[in-house]
Amino acid sequence: MCEYIILEDFIMDKYILDNSNGLWYERIGDYYIPCLTLPAEEEKPIGVYG
Repeated sequence: MCEYIILEDFIMDKYILDNSNGLWYERIGDYYIPCLTLPAEEEKPIGVYG
């Protein structure tokens, strides 16, 4: 039986683009997580009773 798997040419990219949805993904460990950012929030005054 084969006890060792040789993956010499197996290199995962740090960032990939999914053309089906247009999102970029970043490799963290063994998983690809989407690179998402939130838009800047505008400050709203909460008033006296906020």
